[in-house]
Amino acid sequence: MEGFVDRFEPLVPFSRPDDGFDAVVNLDPTAESRQNLETAVNELHRLYPNLFELPSAERLDEAMKAAFDEYQPGLKHTIPDRGGRQNKPGQQAQQPKKAKKKPLEYMSV
Repeated sequence: MEGFVDRFEPLVPFSRPDDGFDAVVNLDPTAESRQNLETAVNELHRLYPNLFELPSAERLDEAMKAAFDEYQPGLKHTIPDRGGRQNKPGQQAQQPKKAKKKPLEYMSV
């Protein structure tokens, strides 16, 4: 987190590179997540009214419950074996590369 904070640059929407964004939704980092969710959804609906129907407060509450209470991340990260290059059963042995012979040099006397 310290690295992120050290590299943090503020948003300046009217100068490069931030001027490339279509819109900016200002959220309050000190506010509750539920309040920021409502702010984001309302602002996106204002900007793009035909994109989605505005969800009810109950739907937003259900989304918050699913995100914070019910969601359990699954770890699927597999770390490759770095113990050596020994062949395991089922793996094909790599063919050793043939050494190239030095080309003959001809000399005349």
